[in-house]
Amino acid sequence: MIYFSNQNPEDGQSIEVFTKDSKESLKDAIDRVFLNGLSPDLCYFQNVENTFGYPSTFSLGLIGYSASEIPVHCPKAYSKSN
Repeated sequence: MIYFSNQNPEDGQSIEVFTKDSKESLKDAIDRVFLNGLSPDLCYFQNVENTFGYPSTFSLGLIGYSASEIPVHCPKAYSKSN
């Protein structure tokens, strides 16, 4: 968990590493595991460029939602919050 010293740990950010079949795209894996059946108008997957220094074998992404939507349908622990 990563958080500022004046912040509660539960309000911080975290990184979680998952594995997937190499034949499956990251988007397809996220859609299958986290966004199964949700409309892309509510929640969507977005690839993120690896500018953080992770190994080149890592794929990065985030689950986002439209600014006009309240993200009640998105998996809260995995959705972009700021």
